[in-house]
Amino acid sequence: NTGKIEVKAASTGNPVVTAYGYQVNISQQVTGLEPGKYRVKVQACSRYMDKAAGIKDYETRKANGQEIPNEAYLFANGEQKKVVNIWDETSTYDFAKESGQAASDLTMSNGQQIPYNSTNFANAFNAGMYENELDCTVGADGVLTLGIKNELLKSGDIIPYLAYDNFRLYKMNEEEDCTSMLVNPNFNDGQNGWIVNEGK
Repeated sequence: NTGKIEVKAASTGNPVVTAYGYQVNISQQVTGLEPGKYRVKVQACSRYMDKAAGIKDYETRKANGQEIPNEAYLFANGEQKKVVNIWDETSTYDFAKESGQAASDLTMSNGQQIPYNSTNFANAFNAGMYENELDCTVGADGVLTLGIKNELLKSGDIIPYLAYDNFRLYKMNEEEDCTSMLVNPNFNDGQNGWIVNEGK
């Protein structure tokens, strides 16, 4: 572990994984599934700048209809979907006080805050924030390869950051919970069971 991708915030009872400053791709292959439609869920969010500078840049881009730098994806068997941006959801929770940051650095124009560090993310995820889901198909071989990646490159002020936890797997329409087929979906056992690739 070079420290680029780390499991943190174990003291909260809900460890989260953070990947800061580098591209990342983590995946797991699940076998023995019944062929058919499945839904993969994960709690995750991406940012490209932090604190007040990030908020200002995001809100300016949003107001001007400009693209938001986000190359983070949830993927499963050839399907992929962008992970939500950290600024897409806000909370009345005092993330600044908890992380020792200035409130002005984490407060959006709506007066609510965004999380900053791993303890913040653990509590945000516990509160149900930053849900992502993706529908996919498992073929006759019964194999599903799923994971999350961030392909954003560090460049100037842009520094990729991805936080994630709590993978879940369901038969389509969530009528059957298949999460038990995943190894270590909550990262309670470090990154065991996951293939971890760190990029540039």
